[in-house]
Amino acid sequence: MPDTEPDSLSQISTQMDKMLLLIELMNKRDRLRTVGSFFRGIISIIPVIIFIWSTWYFFAHGNEILGKITKMATDQAINSSANPSPGLTQRLEELMKQQQN
Repeated sequence: MPDTEPDSLSQISTQMDKMLLLIELMNKRDRLRTVGSFFRGIISIIPVIIFIWSTWYFFAHGNEILGKITKMATDQAINSSANPSPGLTQRLEELMKQQQN
C-alpha cells in the first residue's frame, strides 16, 4: 500500500496541473470574448445613435428641408413646362389622333 500512494499523488498532481492549465485557457478565452462583446456592443449602438440624431435633425430643420424640396420640384416643373420636348408633344398628338379614329 505505501508504494501506490506516491503514484496516486503524482497522478492527482498531474491531473490538477491539467485542470489548472484548462482553467487558464478558459480565462484567456473568456477575456477575449468579453473584449469582443464590448466592441460588438459599441458597433451595434452606432445605428441607434445615427437614427436618434437624424430624427432630431429632421424635427429641428424640417421646414427648411421641405422648403428646399418644394423649391426644387417647382423649378423642375417650370423648366419642363417652359421647354417641352418636341418628341413628347408629337407622341401625344399622335396618340390623340389615334383615339379620335
